[in-house]
Amino acid sequence: MTGLVLVIVSFQSPGIWLAQRRVEVWRLTSVDVVTQTATLATMIAWAAVSPTVWALAAGVVVSGIVRVGASYVVARSDRPRFRLDRDACGSILRFGGWLIVGTLLTFLATDLPTLALGRAFTKEDLAVFTVALMLATFSSQCVSKIAALVVFPLFSEVKNVGGDIASAAGRVLEPLRVLAGAATAAMYASGPMAVVMLWPVEYANAAWMVRLLAVMAILIVLGESLKMLLLSLGEARPTIWGHVSKLLALAVLMPTGAWWTSQTMGWALPGFVAGAALSEVARYLAFSVLTRRYGVRSLMRDLVWFAVMAVGAMLSAIVADAAHIAAAAQGWDSRVAAGVGGLAGCGMVSVVFALPVLVAIRDVRGLRG
Repeated sequence: MTGLVLVIVSFQSPGIWLAQRRVEVWRLTSVDVVTQTATLATMIAWAAVSPTVWALAAGVVVSGIVRVGASYVVARSDRPRFRLDRDACGSILRFGGWLIVGTLLTFLATDLPTLALGRAFTKEDLAVFTVALMLATFSSQCVSKIAALVVFPLFSEVKNVGGDIASAAGRVLEPLRVLAGAATAAMYASGPMAVVMLWPVEYANAAWMVRLLAVMAILIVLGESLKMLLLSLGEARPTIWGHVSKLLALAVLMPTGAWWTSQTMGWALPGFVAGAALSEVARYLAFSVLTRRYGVRSLMRDLVWFAVMAVGAMLSAIVADAAHIAAAAQGWDSRVAAGVGGLAGCGMVSVVFALPVLVAIRDVRGLRG
């Protein structure tokens, strides 16, 4: 049933793609907001009347229908007609074929830790890991959304006008580094507090998992940005090596980490989770090497900013943990104490990253120029 949404959204207005190409973010955001609002309202209303899994399926299908309608209202274009263009079909098949392979590898690289953990550990461990992974990658998903809306069309435009890719990459990647670093630091500091506030005590292990997995967030954003650069240049095939690199790293690091911590700690799970987090380094390094042929040398700048982010994240985590402990020592409810710690951690992140983030937001707004 939910697969029907793929057929439905194929009828959306081509204006969506034109708006993305022109970096008309307000149009795309409007469609997303309307769609998500309708989806959530459908799920809640259906669940109130009939609390079954069909509430979720109905929301997904409605999201496709609403998105199609909103696309014709917000992202207007010439009225589309059915037509078969041989040149366009050939281009799509050549470029899209590699994208399909890349998408499959992306799925495996993203979900292999979950699949493997479900096989190697208990279902309780799987549930806890899923929660931790969702929280840890939330920040990277937000920044990656910005990257998808801005990076790809901008690099495509630079290529079309014969501009300097290396110079454009320097302007585009810098604000993304800052935003990803601040978001990662906030999740590293406050993620464990969110676990205490939102989930029962059985999920306590998700707190330390969030901090291990949060390291992935900034690497995901930087790696995805470099991948977008390659795709905008028509280089779909090389991006596959990034995903292959991560798969190989997962195959080595997860069992190795699990073995090492089982020998040293008597507990294999921490090493498994650490291996899953560190595997993202391989994918990032692969994309970094692939983009060097276009004069994009971002590795050293990324390392510098990663170090800055790490220091800011650890300082914020110390503040968050201290506030949490102090509130708990006063006899406050555990969730309230966790909320105090989370706010303190986010507050420290705001202090450390306030100026760089403001500059990054200004730079993102000015990228079209």
